[in-house]
Amino acid sequence: MPAEKTFALIVGGGPVGLSAALELGWRHLPAILVTQNLETAQHPKCNSTNARSMEHFRRLGVAPEIRQHGLPPDYPRENAYVTRFCGHELARFHRLFTAPAGGTSPWQTPELPHIIAQIFLEPILKRRAEQLDGVSVRFGWRLLSFSQDEKGVRALVEQVGTGEQREIEAQYMIAADGARSLVRQQLGIEMQGEDGTVERAFMAGTMLSSSGNARPAPRPRSMVRREMALLEMIISPPASSLWRPHPPRSSTHPC
Repeated sequence: MPAEKTFALIVGGGPVGLSAALELGWRHLPAILVTQNLETAQHPKCNSTNARSMEHFRRLGVAPEIRQHGLPPDYPRENAYVTRFCGHELARFHRLFTAPAGGTSPWQTPELPHIIAQIFLEPILKRRAEQLDGVSVRFGWRLLSFSQDEKGVRALVEQVGTGEQREIEAQYMIAADGARSLVRQQLGIEMQGEDGTVERAFMAGTMLSSSGNARPAPRPRSMVRREMALLEMIISPPASSLWRPHPPRSSTHPC
């Protein structure tokens, strides 16, 4: 089978890869996106989209839909430091890049940062990219190898389920395949920085993440209700934790 030709091959189907597909499609440039993942993210990851990204999403026409799926504007935009989820509150401060419902923010931007988890953002970007002419989004296809010359890139990809292999020729290749990037490794680009073993007071060492649905539960009358926060940092050595609501069930703690 002859190699499939395109302007750009995008390796990786996370927010970066999907955004690249949207950008190329918006500019009427053909692109093929491949990712070994069979579906969008199912595990908790990024929890907010910054102002510059929202400005680009506004230009691409996707910002209104993204705002419909994040936290509503009346949810408290505050960070809280507590001893337990239902324990003592040590401190609380407002996040300056946000605006209260009906209010304004000091940030000079037409699109403020938006609180939306990656597990909710990716399906929106994927659906929009699939609707663009000239853009092919292929989940369940992984990159095996690639070579490059003065004409561009020639890549070998494989369908995860069947083992079917195809070649793709592209003028450019975008490596958006994350920290374990095959493209980065094949190009010999090393990573630098901490590996998570550095001892620090908070946010260091092995970290676990999970998500779930919670509903208000009966509790003793002696337990005082406390306003929810955008980010709850539970300072409780030897194991501390972070809590984020997506989406909120109520404006008070369920405990």
